[in-house]
Amino acid sequence: MIFALSLAAPSSAAASSVGWAYSRMVAALFGRLRVLRERPNGGAAGQEAALTAPNATTLQAEYQSVINRYHITSIDFDIEGAPETDQRSLTMRDQSLVGLEAANPDLKVSFTLPVLPTVLDNNGLGVLQAAKRDGVRIDLVNVMAMDYGASVDNNGQMGLDAVDAAKATEQQLNSLGMTNAKIGITPMIGLNDVSPETFTLADATTLLNYAQSDPRVTELSMWSVARDNNTGGTHYVAPDNSGITQTPYQFSGIFHQFDHA
Repeated sequence: MIFALSLAAPSSAAASSVGWAYSRMVAALFGRLRVLRERPNGGAAGQEAALTAPNATTLQAEYQSVINRYHITSIDFDIEGAPETDQRSLTMRDQSLVGLEAANPDLKVSFTLPVLPTVLDNNGLGVLQAAKRDGVRIDLVNVMAMDYGASVDNNGQMGLDAVDAAKATEQQLNSLGMTNAKIGITPMIGLNDVSPETFTLADATTLLNYAQSDPRVTELSMWSVARDNNTGGTHYVAPDNSGITQTPYQFSGIFHQFDHA
């Protein structure tokens, strides 16, 4: 299971900072949990540094400063929405990553991308095609198994959807010649933003069983640990609970059984 922070660039491109989506009290968890030191960049709310940096050299230095500051060995880029088709930022990010990988040979680089149960969409596929063209070594592609839309969500079978999404992504990576890239899967637990999609505890078990059977899958995560409870008793999408009946950290308990990492 991955516990991670999101980095967002400030209005100037001088330095990246941690973008806290929820209470800073989550930092207190770090002293009590065995965490993987991964630092995602961008996301739906954050502004990724490649959108603001003036050039690839500056951007590489920006990323290197984060690596040095937090002593991390893995870096993830959450690329969704408009940045997926921003060719300037795609090329600049790729150029900086080529230099970053040369300077940090053991650094693991992953991309987090939106997905459908049937395929990475053209925008996400374009991100990977650009990275391959530019010479980036991508170690893992993490798919956001959530918010598909009723027309493609297998009548709300969200566990099956996540499994199908992982299988489809694996096939696409193979077709791109990226056969060494591993797969990560990140569902939105509980109620999704697209109603009535709901990722249940049973769906989590379905996904776990598949992930355990596929050696290509090396990461199971969730959106998000802050939602892994229903202490508020709500039945709507909220940032601090799942909106479904569960005990605290029940999804974490299921995904904690995953042993491919």
